[in-house]
Formats: sequence, structure tokens, C-alpha cells
Amino acid sequence: MQLICHDISQGGHCRAFAPTYDKLGQNFKSLEKKRGFHLGQVNCQAQGDLCNKHNIKFYPQLKLYGDGKELEEYSGDRSYETIAQYIDNQSTQYIRSLDAHAAGSNGAEQAVLSASDASVNAEGTAEEVDQTTLERYKSLGPVFVKFYAPCCKKLAPAWSELAGQMKDKLRVVSVNCDDHKRLCTAEGVKGYPTLRMYNQGTHKEHTKGRSLEHMRAFAEKYLTPGEVHHLDAQQWDSVKQQRDVYFVVLQTFSSKSNDLLSVKTAAAPYLVTSAFYETHDPEIVDAAFGDESHGSLLAVFKDGASQPTARLSLPASSEEIKSFILAQRFPTVIELDSSNFDEVMQSPTRALVVLVALKKNGRSTGELEKEVEELHKIAKAWYRGGRKFEQPVWFAWIDGERYKKWLKQNYGIKHTQMPAVVLADPASHQYYDATLERSKLIFEGSSVFSTLEGAYQHFLKPKTSDSTLEWGSRGLTNVLVGMVHTGLRHPILAVLVFVGVVASLAYALHKTIQADLRQTGSRLD
Repeated sequence: MQLICHDISQGGHCRAFAPTYDKLGQNFKSLEKKRGFHLGQVNCQAQGDLCNKHNIKFYPQLKLYGDGKELEEYSGDRSYETIAQYIDNQSTQYIRSLDAHAAGSNGAEQAVLSASDASVNAEGTAEEVDQTTLERYKSLGPVFVKFYAPCCKKLAPAWSELAGQMKDKLRVVSVNCDDHKRLCTAEGVKGYPTLRMYNQGTHKEHTKGRSLEHMRAFAEKYLTPGEVHHLDAQQWDSVKQQRDVYFVVLQTFSSKSNDLLSVKTAAAPYLVTSAFYETHDPEIVDAAFGDESHGSLLAVFKDGASQPTARLSLPASSEEIKSFILAQRFPTVIELDSSNFDEVMQSPTRALVVLVALKKNGRSTGELEKEVEELHKIAKAWYRGGRKFEQPVWFAWIDGERYKKWLKQNYGIKHTQMPAVVLADPASHQYYDATLERSKLIFEGSSVFSTLEGAYQHFLKPKTSDSTLEWGSRGLTNVLVGMVHTGLRHPILAVLVFVGVVASLAYALHKTIQADLRQTGSRLD
């Protein structure tokens, strides 16, 4: 779209209008890339035939063109403010007309998550698989896996029936963890049975009811085509109210043709559980870009805000897009429970988690909400100006009474001390509970920031978050591996040291194993 000024440069009216038009050209230059809007100028003294062709009767004369056709003649006031408003209105209408046409002709494109192979679960049986077969199935599309021990027989009939109902739709398989201990350990299986959906490099654990109806609903959710919806300004307010987190691919006239496709491809595993949109709408684009000129952005909006929490410039690699989605797909503050424990505390992003234990029940009206809102303020302040760690930093709160055994065992938090806070590093089985000033970490912004800074600078020494049994088991494994290497060089010495170390560890574990077994493990069940 273009607004053309036809003038005779030597004319008095033209000379008077020239500064205004030059200022418009400078201030609206970004619209060329953002909305495809250009301001042009024709000197009718030099190009009289062209001006005659366009029926120019007086000077200066402003005409609006779109898609090679004259749309209208501007007849309003010649002040800067009036023409600027006219340009903004016309360019906005132009973009929205293009989006409406695209939506009407093509509809919302879909990224189907289910495998296209017609032989998926052709027999309708729950196949027993080993590591090699499981890895192959994971590479082909969604696969629903039951990790079990042979003593777990109660679920077997419903699992077999589910496999029959998913015939030709979804692979439903089982892994015997007695026969494949190394596989189950590598997958982080900590209890039986564990039900997990794998799809395109991600997984989601089923933690709801174990009835056939619950498991089928969970499975069918992952077979539903995921969509990237179109978003315009009229829909935006309702989306902000309904969605705690949503991603938007923001496009301009500088966008590459495959920017949207690259996001759809990389985001396919997350389209079922996260909301994705695409838009050219000027109101939304301006909120993310401001006065900058860009190609495309993948932006994430949280907590009803009109400004993105984070954004990724496109084009980007598939891994960069996936990493961005994984790091940003949770709300500003997460309530940690058994339904999202694995996604938060065992995330492939190796996120640090500011974990706050709060008393949920038996509170006065508004007390819990006030504490959660305080955590929101701390989190937002960190995201605005905190250190940029290599891994994400997430903020979560947990019901300190319901999960008091887990909190006491892993982080030393007593349910009588709430609100209590630690900086957890789940990937390293470590946590921090002190600040740079060597004071106890408390639920207060400056205290949390001090601990984060200390962790970033490696000034603070972390504590282990393992139970004694877990720590001892892993320590024994490391010792045994070391013994193997030493034994190859000094066989007799290795045997003596081995016997001594094993005896010492066995004695230590004997003293603590009963206490640990009475505690819960590293799951929230």
C-alpha cells in the first residue's frame, strides 16, 4: 500500500507542505517492513504524463494506492497529526483485510501429531518392548508406555483393553523393569507402574486415574490434531483472560516465507498442551516490536500482559525454537504438584527452581493468595532484570503440609517453618538455602535475588537434595566403577580396599536406611 504525494516542487503550497511530508516519511519508515506501507512522491513537473494518467488536478494532491490500484484520494486536513492518524488507520485496515482473506481461503493450518504409518498398533495389543524397539517407536510418533514390575498386575487388564481400543491409532507398549532395569533407570522411572506418553522428543506422564476411561482420554488428547490459530486484536482480550501462557508468531512484511512453518514443525509436540497463535495484526505486532523493525518473532505472553515476557527472533533453528518453548511454557509462577512434577523438576532444560513451601489449608481469607502474589512480584522482578543463567529459572510454590515428608527429606524444610524457600537445582540433586551474606534464605525478594546471584557466581556451596539411601547408592556405584579401573592395575590392593569400602558403606547405610524408607522418595504421589 502506498500514499503518493503528487506535487510541483516549485509551487508555494508544495514548498509549504514539504516539511510535513518529509517528517511523515521519516517517522513512518518502519511501516514499510511492518505493514508493507510506503510513502512516495511524484514531481509532476518532471513526470507530467504520469500525473495526467492519474488525473491529478491540483498540487499537492495525496492519493492512496493498494495492490496496484487507486483506492481513494485523501481530502482531509493537511496537518501532520491528521495525516499520521490516516496512515495508521489505513495501514491497519490493509493488514487486517489480508489476514481475513487468508483465514477465509485457507483456514487454520494444522500440525497433526499422530503418526501417518497405517501399521500403527495393527494388532491392537500392548506389545512388550526392549530399549531398541522403544527408541524406534519414539522416533516414529506418539507411543504410550507402561513401565511396570511383574508384581503390578492390577492395571494389566485395562492396559490390554486400551491397546485394543487404540488399534490403528496409537502404539501402546509395556516395559518390564525387572528385565530392563538399565532402560527404566535411564528413563527416570521411580515407581510402578509409570505411564508416559512420548512424542517427538518430549514426554508427558499420566498421573490422573488409572481407569480405562482416564487412560483413553489422556491418549486421545495426544491424537487430536494440534493447531496454530490465527489471532487478531478483537480476539486478543479474551485470549489474555483465558490463557496464563500462550505463544504468538508475529509476522511483518519482512518475514521469511518459511518462518511460520519452522515454528509449526518444531512446536508440533507441544501444540496439544500449549496454545500457539500467528498474527500480522498491527496492534499485537506493535506491542511486541514497539518502534523496532524486524522480520518475525516468536513471542510468549503470560499473566494477561500486553507485552511479551520473552521473544525469539526468527528465523531460528529447530533446536533454538524447541529450547525457547521448553523454557517458557510455564506461567510466571507454577503450583508444583504430582501432575506437573516431572515436567518441572526433571525438565530437559535443567531449570533452577525457586521453590516456596506455603501452608495451603486453614488460612484466613486471602492469606495464601497474598503470598502467591508476592511470589509473582519476585518472579516478575527477576525476569525484568535478573541474571541470565544458561538454564531457565522458574518460580514455583508447593503445598507444604501435603508434601511435608518430601520437603523435609530433600530440602530440610519443616512444615512448621512455612513460608520457606530454597533454590533447587534438581538436575544436580542440589539446593541452596543461604544468601551471599551467609544468612538463611527467606521468602523475600532481596534474599531470593542474593541466593540466585550467589549460585550464578558459584560463591555459594550447594547442599545435596538426595536422601541418604540415594546418596549412598550413587556413591557406592561411583566407588565400584573406580575400583574396576584400579583393579586392572593393582589387583591385590584393589581387593583389600574394596572389602573395606563396602563394609564401611554397608554399616553407614544400615544406620540410616530404616529412617529413609519411612520417608517418601523423589516423587510427589
